[in-house]
Amino acid sequence: MNDPAKEVVDALVAADMLWREIDIGDLIMLEGDLHRDDQLQLLAKHPYQVLAKMNGVSGAQHFIVQSDKTDQVVQVYPAQLCSYQEAQGPVFHA
Repeated sequence: MNDPAKEVVDALVAADMLWREIDIGDLIMLEGDLHRDDQLQLLAKHPYQVLAKMNGVSGAQHFIVQSDKTDQVVQVYPAQLCSYQEAQGPVFHA
């Protein structure tokens, strides 16, 4: 029998490990399209460069990317990802 509490803890640990492994400049891809306020923000399986990594007060970790649909910055949570790719070259920070 599956333990729901263990499954939640395992999912949180996996998300934390993924967040720590992905760096600024890496490319991330979402499992599904992301909509906010009934507007398409990000497309599934399309690479988006990580502009920043955030660790919220509540402990919610997320990435910041720029939408190619709206040009706005968008929060993406590790659980929304299907894959990622390391940056091809050095990333310069301002």
